[in-house]
Amino acid sequence: MRGFLIVWSGRWHKALLLAVLAGLGCSGNVDIDLSPDEISPPVSFTVKTESEVVAHLYLSSDTDWGRSGDESAVVTLYLDKDYTERNQDIVLFKGPERFVYKVALGRLAPGPHVLELKFDRAKSSAGASRVHLEDMEIREIPVSRPDSDVYRFSPILYGRNDNYYTDTPLLMYHEVHREERTTTIDYTIIWSNEDGGTDTKSLMSRWGRTTDIELTYRVKLDDAGKVLASYYHGAKHDTLSFQGKWLDEHPIVRTATLNNQVSDSGWSKYKFFLSPELGKKKGHAREIVMDENPWTYEVMAKEMKREGKYESAPNPASAEVSDARNYLYLEFNSTVDAAETKKLRLTFGVQLDNDSLWYYSDHQDTTVKAVNRGGWRRTTIELPRGTAPEAVRKLRIRGWNEGSFRIRLLRISKVFMLDEKYVPVELPYTFAGEIVLDAAHPDTTLSLNRGVP
Repeated sequence: MRGFLIVWSGRWHKALLLAVLAGLGCSGNVDIDLSPDEISPPVSFTVKTESEVVAHLYLSSDTDWGRSGDESAVVTLYLDKDYTERNQDIVLFKGPERFVYKVALGRLAPGPHVLELKFDRAKSSAGASRVHLEDMEIREIPVSRPDSDVYRFSPILYGRNDNYYTDTPLLMYHEVHREERTTTIDYTIIWSNEDGGTDTKSLMSRWGRTTDIELTYRVKLDDAGKVLASYYHGAKHDTLSFQGKWLDEHPIVRTATLNNQVSDSGWSKYKFFLSPELGKKKGHAREIVMDENPWTYEVMAKEMKREGKYESAPNPASAEVSDARNYLYLEFNSTVDAAETKKLRLTFGVQLDNDSLWYYSDHQDTTVKAVNRGGWRRTTIELPRGTAPEAVRKLRIRGWNEGSFRIRLLRISKVFMLDEKYVPVELPYTFAGEIVLDAAHPDTTLSLNRGVP
C-alpha cells in the first residue's frame, strides 16, 4: 500500500491509498468541504518514475446545471504551488451527484508532488456555496510506455469566459492512426452545446445531438515519437499548422468561436486540461463516446432546457427541438457520390404501430439541414412524447440532390432511445447489406421488425 499526506492548519492526517494500474497509481478516501474562495489542505502524492499523470477527482457541489444562476461551482486545481502555469479549472456541471472529473496533470518528475483545490467564487455561478471532494485517484503513465504518446501531446485549452454555464467542455477522447512509418493522434473535445454555428434543429437532424464535437488538435509523429507536424482546428473548420506555445509537450489552444473552434494564441480566465484517456471505438460515429458516457446526454438536455431551446409543448410535426428523450437515434454508415453535396439530403422517416403518419429526421422542412456526407453518421427522428420503443415498425430512407447523386447505405448499426435518466436503450433493429439511392430510386422502406427491405 502507498500513502499520501493531507495537511490541514498544520496538523497531519494520513490516508492510505490502494495501488491501481499495476502499481502505477493510487487512490484513497478524501473528505473535504470547501466554501467559496476556500483552498483545500495540500494533498501530497509521490510519482515513482517520470510519467504523464492523470487525476480522477470525485467532486460534488450544491448547484444544478439546469437552473439559471445556479449552474455550477468551479474548482481551480493547483499543482506543486505553481499558481500561474500548473493550474486548471474544473466546472462541476454534475452538481450534487458524486461524479468523477478526469483531468491531466502533465509530465511529472519522480518524487513528491502536491495538489491544492480552490473553490473559486469569481468563476462560479452566483448560487454556488459548497464544494465537496470525496475521493481522488492519481494514475501514472510512465513515458517509457508505448501508449504514453497519447498523454504526452494532449492539449491544454483556454475556454470561453462563459463556460461556467454554457458550452462547457465535458470530455476529451483520442484516436490513433498508424501508418507504416508514422503515427497520427487526434484529440477531440465534446462540449455541452454550441452557441454559434449550426442551428439547434439542424444539430439534431444532421448530427443526432445538440452537444458540439470538435477535433481540437492533431499531432503526427515518426517512429521514434518525434513530432513531424502538428495542427489545430481553427475558425471556419480550417486545419492550421500549430505555431503556439507548449507546456512541456502539451500544446496550448484557446476556444475562439461560439461553435468551439480554437486558436493557437491568447488566453482566458478558464483553463482546462482534460484527461485524454478515453478512446473512440472504430466502426462507429463520434457520438459512440456519448453513448459510453451517457451523462453527457443529461448535461446536454439540462442546458437546452435552461436556455429555452426546447419547445414548451413537444410537437413532432414542428421542426423545433423538444426533450432529447422524445427522439429515436440512428447510427449508420454510407458512401456519397455526387459532384456537389452542399444541397444533398439524406433523411430518415419512421412509422409507428397503429399510426398512419410518418415522422422524419428533417420534419420535411428544407430549412432544416440534413446529413450530406458519407461515413459513420448519426441522425434523430422526433416521435410523439411517450412513444414506446417497440412501437417503431418501419423506417424510410430518402436521398435527394439538385444534381445527380448516388448514396450507398451500408449499415444501420444502432437504433436507440433515451430512458428517463438519459441512458441509451437500444432497439433490436440493425441492417447490414447495401441499399442504393439515386435520382431514379430516391427512397426505400425497411420493416424494422423483420430487418429486411
